[in-house]
Amino acid sequence: MISKAEFYAKSRASRIRKQKKIYLSNIGLRNALIGTLNEGLLRDNAELGNVAEMLVHEHCKRLKFCLEPEFKTELFYWRTTQGEEVDIIVELHRKPIPIESKYRNDIHKRDLKGLYHFLKEYKGSFGVVITKDLFDLRENIIYIPLWLFLLMC
Repeated sequence: MISKAEFYAKSRASRIRKQKKIYLSNIGLRNALIGTLNEGLLRDNAELGNVAEMLVHEHCKRLKFCLEPEFKTELFYWRTTQGEEVDIIVELHRKPIPIESKYRNDIHKRDLKGLYHFLKEYKGSFGVVITKDLFDLRENIIYIPLWLFLLMC
């Protein structure tokens, strides 16, 4: 019912010291608990963004399990002291893949500061942005619509 994401760091000690991010596995339960179990949810872009991030988190756990069933389906998040953040980090074959959930189509480079910072710091080869409908490749960032991402696996 509840899923946790630890802070991403190379050392286990650094991971433990930081605060964890909590996700409810059931979107309907989450919406009922906060009182958005109605059509008003569809008009609230901020809430839709939160729901999309929870869906992406849950789906990343399934993808990780399908690709590496012998490992724990552990997911992470990452944040700088300046507040730049990456929503989800999936480690596949000991390489981190940063995933940012942006449930909209007008995404600018400044919206992805955390993603670019993470790629530079951890020498990542690419990042993923989950969007509303945008499907594109810009520099080393893959933009995938949520509906298509959910069809994977």
